[in-house]
Formats: sequence, C-alpha cells, structure tokens
Amino acid sequence: MILEDGTGKGYKLQITELNRAETDATTQTRIADISLREEQAYTLSTGFINLTTTASYSGVLWIKNTDTEGRDMFIEHIRVCGTGAGTMSMEALQCVVYRNPTTGTLISGASAAYKANNNFGSANEFNGLAYKGVDGNTITNGDWFTQFTTHIPGHSVVDFNDSIILPKNASIGFALKPTDTCEICMEVNCHFE
Repeated sequence: MILEDGTGKGYKLQITELNRAETDATTQTRIADISLREEQAYTLSTGFINLTTTASYSGVLWIKNTDTEGRDMFIEHIRVCGTGAGTMSMEALQCVVYRNPTTGTLISGASAAYKANNNFGSANEFNGLAYKGVDGNTITNGDWFTQFTTHIPGHSVVDFNDSIILPKNASIGFALKPTDTCEICMEVNCHFE
C-alpha cells in the first residue's frame, strides 16, 4: 500500500529503515496557540506597587471570570517581581492565593488592573474583572488555595500550566507580605476557551 498526500501532487509517505513514518511537527504551548488562533490570551498586571506593611498581607490582585460567552478562564502562570527598597540585600515576599474571594478593600476599591491582549494584532479585550490593590488592602474571605515565597530583588514565575480553571463567576485573589519595604509587580497570564 502507498499513502499519497491526497492533493494530486504525488507526494508519498516516507518510511524509515526502522519502519516508522517520517513526519515533521511544530509544537507550541496551549496559551500560544489560543493567542494565535483565537486571540483570547491576556496578561493582567498590578503595575508597580509600594508595599510598606510587613506585619500583615496586602491584597494586590483580584480576578473574576465574567465571560459573556460562558468560557472557562485558564491560568498559565503567575509572575512576581520586585525591588528591595529596605536595608536587606535579599528579602522574602510571601504570597497567599485565595479561591473565590468576594470581599475586602481590594475588591470594594475596584481599581482596574492593567489588562493586555497577548496578541499585539488583536483588538479583543479581557472579558472579566481585574482589580489591583495598594499597600494595606485586604481580602477578607474566600478559601485558601496555595502559598509560595519569592525573593526580591528579582522575579519568580510560578507555573500552573493551565491547571487553575476559573469557570464563569469564579474568582481568584492574591495577597503579599514582604519582610521589608519593597516595590512589587504581579502579573497573571491567562486565556479563555
């Protein structure tokens, strides 16, 4: 049997000496594919925030999926970066992630976070809510989801590989507690499908 391409050009499938089909493939991440094909991948950011409260957590970013088409939102990764403004050369920054928070000054303050489509040729806008906080903002409910520590100055990326899924009306909140005063920025890469 001979397998041909089916377009009438006469190309035939090549079989190697190990009896395997010769193929070429291009792989890309799921979020890159969604950004290219559907233009529905986004970066949500706090911009730079000065944190001076070291005794408690400050709510810095809250995201809610309000997609009008009912699509799920997938979180690819979280990026936290910062500068050390205090006297320490290497500072710790603790982060707590909350599942479905709905109250706190971060949310009631409703200060819009930065929202950008990852496909620079797209006019599509983020179909949800994203609020950025300031030093001392709170998240007062929701369930604990996870926590991690990063070191600043510098940046850290926490990969979730699309495993955090926010169905319509679900939300996620992020609160940070530094060991010394600092300036931070938090970004979330996500997409809808």
